[in-house]
Amino acid sequence: MRKTFLASALVMLCFFSCGDKKADTSDSKSGKTKNISGKYQVCDIDGFTGNSARFSFNDDGTFSLTYYSDLDSELVYNGKYKLSGDEVSLDFKKFETADEYRKASSLIREMDLTDEQVMNAVKMANMTLDKEPVSYIFSGDDGKNITRSESQHYYRKAVFTQAAEDMFREADSLDIKAKGDGYGYLSSDESRCENISVPDIFSLEDFEESMSKTIFENEFERYTQEKGFTDGFDLSEYEWLAVLHDEDVVAFGIGTEFDSEICGISKMWYIDGDGGGAVFDEEDKPLTLEKMYEFYKEKE
Repeated sequence: MRKTFLASALVMLCFFSCGDKKADTSDSKSGKTKNISGKYQVCDIDGFTGNSARFSFNDDGTFSLTYYSDLDSELVYNGKYKLSGDEVSLDFKKFETADEYRKASSLIREMDLTDEQVMNAVKMANMTLDKEPVSYIFSGDDGKNITRSESQHYYRKAVFTQAAEDMFREADSLDIKAKGDGYGYLSSDESRCENISVPDIFSLEDFEESMSKTIFENEFERYTQEKGFTDGFDLSEYEWLAVLHDEDVVAFGIGTEFDSEICGISKMWYIDGDGGGAVFDEEDKPLTLEKMYEFYKEKE
């Protein structure tokens, strides 16, 4: 489950970008200057958060973003911001030298890397900053939360998708298989449980408990404002569907609508006519559990 800090940092950078706008803290609605100096937790619009990123805004129009990884390391980004009402646009400063990056990353400072090695990481990080600027909005009753404007349920969607990925891998290790050459279905909806061979002692409750334990010791236990995530993860709180071919799990979905902000699906694949595996096109994937079920029924 654990990723390297550099990988996490680069993924995080993908959500931010640079622009050439100067800092402006004016409130366009009132015409007055709005003071947003202070620290803000990055979270979803309803407070659901991974507790991994915090902003600090300064009166002079500058900001810093501290990203806390699961390796107890920190990476700090700096830049300028422009405020318009409750929305703030970020202009991140690119890293220019190896020493700049070392100063920003506590992990890099602990590693014995040459300037050339550090600059390779810098080059990759800066490539993600060439897109349009990303904006955030201020949210929460206490005014100390900040949310991505373009994806206001980013963390919830990410945790559902990761849970589906974990379960996809874990389900392969269970003694459950599809009958014959077709597909088998195991689901929270018992009417969709068909064409499967299971151990003599087996129940949906057993499967849900086993799948829930696959992400017991990871960062998801920090998510405390979503049903099913308060104490670890509880699959029984959600609708789900596992599709099997022989002993392989070819797809796993959690939630009802995969195009919504809070549901997830693992990578889907199916067995082609020659018996080989074919990866399903992510852009055309089914958007609901029902459509996912229908997709594989059509492949039989």
